[in-house]
Amino acid sequence: MATLGGAKRLVVKIGSALLVDRTTGKLRQDWLKTLADDVAALKAAGKDVVLVSSGSIALGRGVLALPYTSLPLEQSQAAAAVGQIQLARAYEEVLAPHDIITAQILVTLEDSADRRRYLNSRATMETLLSMGAVPIVNENDTVATDEIRYGDNDRLAAQVAVTVGADALVLLSDVDGFYSANPNIDPNAKRFNVIDVITPQIEAMAGDAGSGLSKGGMKTKLMAAKTATAAGCAMVIAEGSRLNPISAIDQGLPSTWFSAVYDPQRARKGWISSMKPMGRIVVDGGAENALSKGKSLLPAGVTGVEGDFARGYDADARGHSSYFVWLNRGKESIALDLKNPDEMKIFKQMLAKADVFIQNLMPGALERLGVSMANLRTENPALITCDISGYGASGPFAQMKAYDFLVQAEVGLAQITGAPEEPGRVGVSICDIAAGMTAHAAILQALVARGRTGQGRSIEVSLFHALADWMNVPYLQHQYGGRAIRRPGLHHPTIAPYGAYVCGDNRMLLISIQNEREWLRLCVEVLDQPDMPQNPNFDSNVKRVQ
Repeated sequence: MATLGGAKRLVVKIGSALLVDRTTGKLRQDWLKTLADDVAALKAAGKDVVLVSSGSIALGRGVLALPYTSLPLEQSQAAAAVGQIQLARAYEEVLAPHDIITAQILVTLEDSADRRRYLNSRATMETLLSMGAVPIVNENDTVATDEIRYGDNDRLAAQVAVTVGADALVLLSDVDGFYSANPNIDPNAKRFNVIDVITPQIEAMAGDAGSGLSKGGMKTKLMAAKTATAAGCAMVIAEGSRLNPISAIDQGLPSTWFSAVYDPQRARKGWISSMKPMGRIVVDGGAENALSKGKSLLPAGVTGVEGDFARGYDADARGHSSYFVWLNRGKESIALDLKNPDEMKIFKQMLAKADVFIQNLMPGALERLGVSMANLRTENPALITCDISGYGASGPFAQMKAYDFLVQAEVGLAQITGAPEEPGRVGVSICDIAAGMTAHAAILQALVARGRTGQGRSIEVSLFHALADWMNVPYLQHQYGGRAIRRPGLHHPTIAPYGAYVCGDNRMLLISIQNEREWLRLCVEVLDQPDMPQNPNFDSNVKRVQ
């Protein structure tokens, strides 16, 4: 595709150096109006258009009088917060006369690194496009940090092109294409008109960013081209400072086109290839050769894995999941495909030397792979096996997935947690922790017993039963004491004084009295009420609760 005429959906990336005057820090209003004319012409021709626009930090730093040099993270985020409002308003003002609705979408790397959020983003943009709107996409620089940022809008534009299934990606920049060398330094540098395949030689020709306002350089543009073209989207790099820059491309404006490479699996591969790497997989020569030919990677070809792979609940612990860092620090891991006979052999070789084997697959899943806990203990009589399930290995709920929040409600914990007007959940994964602690205690007991008998043991723990056991006290109080189930907040249903109390200065004081000796000291030494312990209304814990 050496023309935009055949594209039905386009993503256009606008660089900061085009949008903002470097000297004044002001928006290039006249240029932006002609860009809007081009967008209107594309819309009139029945094409969908998405704009990926830099410029929020560049605009914001002008308003805040910040220097046009590298800024600390906090100043960059402050500039982005100011500039995003101006940027959105500017696009709305130039497109409204054409009866075009604009929509602002701010994203971070997390929005595409997580598959569900990626699909949600895609659905949102598809809906906007179907309603005739022009989404204006930018990285949310007010919250993005290095661990969760794209790093430049070239890469972001490529990801957006993959997300919306664009036919063409237009990078409007301060260069008129891809050169064999930096044309500002090498007078013999030649511009490529079309690049069909991005070879290692092409990659070696890329340089770095050259504008004080722009983060993107030729390396990032080449990375964007690899992402977009692998997903079936052609890409063009064009110098965009002239008026009506998009229409000028079809009029012969010097540029470089990167040809699309069609891949039947492009939807998922495109999503994967555009992600920021979180680790590395080391493969052998055979696997490398297969991958270079577009074939799949088999487990046998993996010789090593580098990096920590979190479940992705958050990225708060320096880019890693807090849960992962908490539970996996100092541990080593290996990934095995138990459906592969060779890897099953490795698995059994490891178990032959193991002390404890813990598994939490769905009940019956391990057996369907040909692995029986009983057989494992026959082959290794000293082995201690522990099955952790959601609701037990049998019964009507055995095949149901168990989630911490749901189990908290199912065992009644939510009914006694929270304030009187509303139930609450324990703020940590208490169900998972309860099951882990129960399994831990049982495994320690089994190890002690094995020290005497030399024999292993089978242990079964479920999340539901572990937490249900913790509910015995409120159960006994209700079943035998007739006590009504209630949510006391910070107070205790059977101990007093216990909870948060408002003092004379309206400040809260937490009190936890556990026995009569402590009650006596509270009355005498703190409250200065030495007669209160003998008051018949308060002379026992039962009466104080009443």
